[in-house]
Amino acid sequence: MIEVRLIGAINNPGLKQVDESSTFKQLLEEHGNGMLKKYPRPIVFQVGGPLGTVVRGTRINDRVRDHLPETRTARIVAFFGERFCPVDFLRFLTRFLVREARVDTPHVREVNRIIEDISAGHGTHDDLDRLRELAAIENGIVYGEHRLNVIIDDLMDIFGDDFVQHAVGKYCHFSVCRQLFHMNAPCSNTCPSNMNVPGYIELIKHDRLNDAYTLMKRVRSAQSHESAGFCGLSASVGDGVGRLGLVKWASFCGIEGSNTLSTTAGTPAWMLKARHVV
Repeated sequence: MIEVRLIGAINNPGLKQVDESSTFKQLLEEHGNGMLKKYPRPIVFQVGGPLGTVVRGTRINDRVRDHLPETRTARIVAFFGERFCPVDFLRFLTRFLVREARVDTPHVREVNRIIEDISAGHGTHDDLDRLRELAAIENGIVYGEHRLNVIIDDLMDIFGDDFVQHAVGKYCHFSVCRQLFHMNAPCSNTCPSNMNVPGYIELIKHDRLNDAYTLMKRVRSAQSHESAGFCGLSASVGDGVGRLGLVKWASFCGIEGSNTLSTTAGTPAWMLKARHVV
């Protein structure tokens, strides 16, 4: 038996006595009481503290004894859910190294600069190539820098497309890197139809229901039939889209003052979608 601290997006974090033969799935379900409801599955988990090994969530059936060196270095296992952003994690890690671990070296500083640029929307594909080059350095570095290099490699292997999306597409679909939010709002950033959710809610708040409806139609007309399906809109219905109780949805958002029933059938889909990023 060993003592391990469980942290992350789980229901019951804390110190646990676990058997070395246990799987990480058993740690998660039996000792951590599973993932939080809004993050139903682990995308990755990390064994051994902030500088530990990052493992794909698909390897949840690995046993603790398979990672004993990391577990004994720092007896921490962190489970990360579906809003784990690899770019933001590297921001945290480089800041942790400089501020907490006192590993303030040109190597760490350069990695931090690149990651800060990417998360702020100033990254390029060349920055991703440079990250790979820095991660390949083996000589003349201390342990903290070595572990940073390993984590960079692991994250870029697992989340390669997401790094490209951040650096080249200037978009964080995890809704974590705030400067890359669509319309500067997490709800709009997550909405599959790119709806201007804050604008729509503001119009409802002031009883400008016709304008809110127009805004919804504008989004619909700009989308393909396939993407419009996210919002439950039918391209063949025309202006006669079914009406729902706007009061119900205004109340759902904590908005008062709307006493008229007027909205499109698509409202619930993206409103519920937005709810998950709050």
